[in-house]
Parts: sequence; structure tokens; C-alpha cells
Amino acid sequence: AGLRRLLVLALLLLSLTACFADEAVEPLPDKPQEGAPPHDSAGDQAPSFKPRVKPVVPDKQQQRRDIRDKRHEEQRARLKLEYERREQQRIAAMSPEDRERYEAAKARRAAFEQEHRGHDAMHFEMFLLLVGTLIAAQLVLTYWKKTHFSSYQTITLLGLWLFPIWFAISNGITRLIFTWILFSTTTGYVTFIATRKQLSVKTPRKVYWYFHLVNKLTSFIGMSGYFVAVLDFFIGPYLPKPANMTLISIGLTCLFYGLYYGVMTRDFADICSRRMATSIGYYSPEGISTRQLKPDVCCVCGDSLRDLEEIGEKRATLPCGHVMHDFCIRGWCIVGKKQTCPYCKEKVDLKQQFPSPWQRTDVLYGQLLDICRYFVVWYPLIISLVHGEFYVLGLH
Repeated sequence: AGLRRLLVLALLLLSLTACFADEAVEPLPDKPQEGAPPHDSAGDQAPSFKPRVKPVVPDKQQQRRDIRDKRHEEQRARLKLEYERREQQRIAAMSPEDRERYEAAKARRAAFEQEHRGHDAMHFEMFLLLVGTLIAAQLVLTYWKKTHFSSYQTITLLGLWLFPIWFAISNGITRLIFTWILFSTTTGYVTFIATRKQLSVKTPRKVYWYFHLVNKLTSFIGMSGYFVAVLDFFIGPYLPKPANMTLISIGLTCLFYGLYYGVMTRDFADICSRRMATSIGYYSPEGISTRQLKPDVCCVCGDSLRDLEEIGEKRATLPCGHVMHDFCIRGWCIVGKKQTCPYCKEKVDLKQQFPSPWQRTDVLYGQLLDICRYFVVWYPLIISLVHGEFYVLGLH
């Protein structure tokens, strides 16, 4: 019975296997080649599927920038057209001579721009060379002034005296030539009587009076020129064309004459004050004078304090305790550029010694003249030196 069951089970399995073998099995489709369109089992071309592209959202900031740039270009184009129109009108209104000069100047400007086009690196080198030369020259001048003041002052005064007259003769400026001759004659005479070995007790006061008067006159001329120039800045555009040019010309001319002759006056006064004080004997360039100073004698002029006090001359007491004439100490400190006691060399505080605003203005004006001295004498020499460096290095 058991064997019979096993045979029946084996026949059943064989029949099932035969049934499954007779069924047709559909083959798997081949893998399509890369880049070839897919096909279905019937051989028809399957529809192609494109990748989904994300819609591009416009950048609002970029749109605003593009609109702004376009507006700026249109504005530049309008301004250029307006400039060309006005330039044509201006050229049409010119006389033939003015038109010829204008065209020549325009051609020179175009040639200059063409020559220097693409020289940005060279111009930067020139700028660094200029700044370095100015700094080095300032350090050298400061060291020279501190260590050898007499030679520095002599060379500076010689440059102040000769450079402007050479420029005036070269350009035919008769007004500057006349004023230079007048100033040189009078100041030369005062310097002569101040540098003699034998001095009268009245000589220092006369010398200080002259330099004080010239200093006041030059400061008035310089300040007047400054105010006229400032006035032209405000009302010049509303004046007719010849008047505004005349006004600014008067202002700048007065400003130049005031500063130039003010600087010359202070330098000559400094030399005269040192020579007179040394001749009198109460002042020594190095150390304290060996001559004993009496209580009733002014160490600047050597005259008695009592005699001049009777006619209204005031006394001035320095912080060190030495007493002298008020006019003498003004000439010594303000005009002669000294900030020490003539006898003991103690420092004098000019703000304390001259508390009045009007007197302090003289001190500030003197400091301004010291600054102008650098620009009148040394600055042209430094610029000439820089041009020489440019020429040697081949910089244009």
C-alpha cells in the first residue's frame, strides 16, 4: 500500500512538470543601446520622455540693476549730446582768433591724453616718488635747521630775496620789481645800522620800530587781500566778467605781497635783533652773557627803564623776573621770532606774555609767515628736484 502511494505521487509530479514545460515563456526585452529610443514588444517606437526643466525665475535685483544701468547710459548719452550742442554754440560765437586758439588747445589736450594713455602704473610710481622726496626733504630741512640754524637762515633769506626778483625780471612784472627795490633799499639801510659794532642806545628802538611798522603794514595788506579773495568767491559769479577777474586779481596780488614781504621782514628782523643784542653785551648766542645786568636797564636795547618810563613807556616782566621795555620785548619776541629771555634764555610763553587777542593775532601771523617761507623758497627747489628724478628715470 505504501509503495502504491509513492508511485501515484511520482506520477502526479511528472504530469505537473510536463504541463509547465509546455507553456510558452515570453522572453525579456533586450537592453536598449545608449542614445537609442526605447521600443516596445510590438516593434513600435515608444514615446520619448524629456527631463522636467525647472522654470527660471527672473532675479528682481538683477532686473533693477539692468534698468538702472540702462537709465545711466541714456543719461550719459543725453549729457554728451547737450555738451556737444553747447560746445558748437560756443565755438560759433567765437572770433576766428579765439576759435583757432581753442582748437589748438583742444588738440594739445587730445595729444596729451593720447601720450599718457595706459600709464597708470607709471603715474603711481611718480606719485610715490613725489611723496617720498617731499618727506625726505622735510626731514633734511628740519635737521639742518636744528643743527645749523645760521647757515639755514642765510640760505633761506638769500633764496627769498633773489628768486622773486628773478621771476619778475623774466616775466616783466614791473610792480614787483619796483616794490622789491624799495623794500631792499630801506631794509638794507636799517640792517646796516643795526649790524655795526658801536651801537647807540636809541638804535635798537629805531630798528624795532621800523620792522614793527613794516610787519603791521604787510599783515594788513595780506589780510585785506585774503578778504577780497573770499569776497570774490561769494559775489564773483554775480559780477560781470571783467569785474570779477579784476577783484580776484587784486585779492591774490595783495595776499602775495603781504606774505612775501612779511616773511622777508621777519628774517631780517631776526638777524638784526641777534646782532644788536650781541653788540650790546647782554645776549650771548651760546650760554649766559658774562655782563652783569642792572635792575633798571633793558637787556634788549641797553637803555634805562626809568628814563623812558617818564614819557609813558611801559615795562614788561618776563616769567624769569627780568624787566625790560614793553616795546623792546614785543620786537624781540614777535618781530624777531625769539621765544626766550634775551639774558637768561628761559622760555617765554607768548600766550601768557601777550594775552590780548590783538597781540595774539600778531603771534599767529608770524607762525603763518614761517609756513609760507617753506613754500616760497624750498618747495620750488624740491619740485625741481622731483622733475630731475623723473627725467633720469624716464618717467613722463
